[in-house]
Amino acid sequence: MNPYQDPVNSQGLRIYFRNELIDRLDACPVAPKRHSPLSRIFRRTNQRSPDRNFFWNICTSGRAGEDRLAQLFLGLRSSVARGEWAYSGFPARERHTPRVGLAARRSPHARPRDHRAGGGPTGNGRSQRLSGKVIGLGRLGFRLAQAFLAAGHATTVWNRTAAKADALVAQGAVRAATVEEAIAASPLVVVCVPDYAIVGDLLEPVAQRLRGRALVNLTSGSAEEAVRTAGWAASLGADYLDGAAMSGTRLVGRPEALFVFSGSAEAFATHRSVPASLGNSMHLGADPALAPVYDTALFGLIRGTLAGFYHAVALVGAAGVDPAVFAAVATGHMPFVVSLMGDHARHIEDGRFPDDDGSVDVHAAAMGHRLDTSRAQRIGTDVPELFRSLLDRAANAGHGSSGVASVVETITTGRRPAGVTKSAG
Repeated sequence: MNPYQDPVNSQGLRIYFRNELIDRLDACPVAPKRHSPLSRIFRRTNQRSPDRNFFWNICTSGRAGEDRLAQLFLGLRSSVARGEWAYSGFPARERHTPRVGLAARRSPHARPRDHRAGGGPTGNGRSQRLSGKVIGLGRLGFRLAQAFLAAGHATTVWNRTAAKADALVAQGAVRAATVEEAIAASPLVVVCVPDYAIVGDLLEPVAQRLRGRALVNLTSGSAEEAVRTAGWAASLGADYLDGAAMSGTRLVGRPEALFVFSGSAEAFATHRSVPASLGNSMHLGADPALAPVYDTALFGLIRGTLAGFYHAVALVGAAGVDPAVFAAVATGHMPFVVSLMGDHARHIEDGRFPDDDGSVDVHAAAMGHRLDTSRAQRIGTDVPELFRSLLDRAANAGHGSSGVASVVETITTGRRPAGVTKSAG
């Protein structure tokens, strides 16, 4: 496997390499013709250099150039491990002084970089370099630490299995020997472990160390657990943010990765560039329960959407349609689906359900056709049966002529959604 395809071992290393190249490239007025992941990495450049063409040609020469970059990464990986900056594969004159971590030493002639994506600038126009500590280096915790490093934040890591930190240390992280040492290293402590019970096991013995710090908990759990942990942190004099990663681990550090946080607005604002380095980080409000509630709700939205997609793939597959062909059509259809969510949210909030998109009775008939087709093709009917049952319940409740968004009233089982005050057919 080429190292640029190895996200665990070289995501931060790619950023490390990019920072070095970016010091040597001239600003290019046009985007590269080939939009591969690596060529996109190097589109923004900052400094005139006699070697500009050498680097730029590598970045824009397609697969051959990426293979060349792969060779450079291999040499760079071993050089970093030795604490050197002697790139195997560079021209002989290209030798550089050692650096510490991912906070690259800037050339005195380099123009300031654009830091809008990685947190706000400080008063002197430079990006604010903060420090953070990550406790727990599972799949998500590891990615969090890599994203912090890639953004230039001084990062301390701790894990019960110390070897899990080896790759991060090679990328510039500092390994803490104990949880207490890790907490003492930073005003911001990020915890990402399997459950809240483990959070307590790890932090309670060193609880007094949390005073005056911000605790960010990206552990999955219930709203009740989040509220209880927030109260415990407050009793220690610590700010608390509960959070959730809504885009899995693959997108961490990219703008499209959604992270939701709730709790201390002051802590979120003070350390804004740290969560911003993870992706699209949103503060939902002061109630710490909001993040786990959104986590559960958005998880359900994703799974419900995918369940419909899987059934659809099986349905068209029975007619000989390739899944990728159908996915291309379905992707083009999604903007309409997204628009329905916004429209139906307004219907639910108003408590009125116009049948602009078809009534419950119309949708029930269409779902009946889907069930008949599924049975004829001998594929599972669980997904259409679920939605047909919701439509039947809505019709039995008197919403047969109402818009399909009235189905929400059969789900809330007597507890109306926030904002709903009345119903209309």
